[in-house]
Amino acid sequence: MNNQLRKLQLVQLIILLEVNRICEKHSIRYILMGGTLLGAVRHQGFIPWDDDIDIAMPREEYERFLSACHTELIPPFHLQNSFTERDYVYPFLKICLDDTLALEEGKSDLAIHHGIWIDIFPYDNFPDGKISASVYLFLRKYFLAAMSVLRNYFPTTSPFRKLYRYCATLPVRYLSDNRFVLIREQVYQHYNTRQTKKKIAAAFSAKTDIMDADIFDDVTSLPFEEFFFPVPVKYHDVLTNLYGDYMTLPPEDKRQNHGLLEIDLGMYGDMTKIHRLLSAYKETHLLKNP
Repeated sequence: MNNQLRKLQLVQLIILLEVNRICEKHSIRYILMGGTLLGAVRHQGFIPWDDDIDIAMPREEYERFLSACHTELIPPFHLQNSFTERDYVYPFLKICLDDTLALEEGKSDLAIHHGIWIDIFPYDNFPDGKISASVYLFLRKYFLAAMSVLRNYFPTTSPFRKLYRYCATLPVRYLSDNRFVLIREQVYQHYNTRQTKKKIAAAFSAKTDIMDADIFDDVTSLPFEEFFFPVPVKYHDVLTNLYGDYMTLPPEDKRQNHGLLEIDLGMYGDMTKIHRLLSAYKETHLLKNP
């Protein structure tokens, strides 16, 4: 494994452990998700070529986490969402690390925190009816696309594309920044007062973002890089939905990650410092193998 990638993974693990510390202190429920869940099941740690960490929370726990971060999250950790940074368009938050760099393609010119991060996804109720589900998915995709256009995530020089984008974003173009985000959040959370069979991650509205509503109800823990973290009991169903035959390694040409343009570990480039920080978390890590 590339030594730089391995250091990046361990620095992300430090961020996850800080998030876990806050969650344990405030009894906030979360689970590993996506490639991180797959890594826990198949590798008992990171997928060797992976370069990020994903965790998920029910929306109510996500809001509690945001509230706890006001007092618990201190430098060098930084909370990034659409309220803290205008040019950050995604409907989920990142916890970033100051004085580091993990630069993604197409985002280098954006006025956002570019530090090493982990993703935290809230899950909202997904409507049961076909028509309401279609409308809901359309609105979710529209708000993400519109905000991406308005924040210049996908610049274009084509006058026709510029005209199309201008017209397509007219319904939200003249909203204030906070008003835009608040309306988007209302759309995402519209069904949270109703009981539904499914939940969906506040992410990119792909079919793989939709899970059974009880995904957070039954939780166990699995080892991940010598620590234990919460995972859904039905992780087999989750991973099969996401990846199909998830225990079979993909061919080398399909082993993809974010393809970061630039990584700067800052003071965390020293493996001795990384291990010292991990050891400090290990002494206070409460989550045990059930």
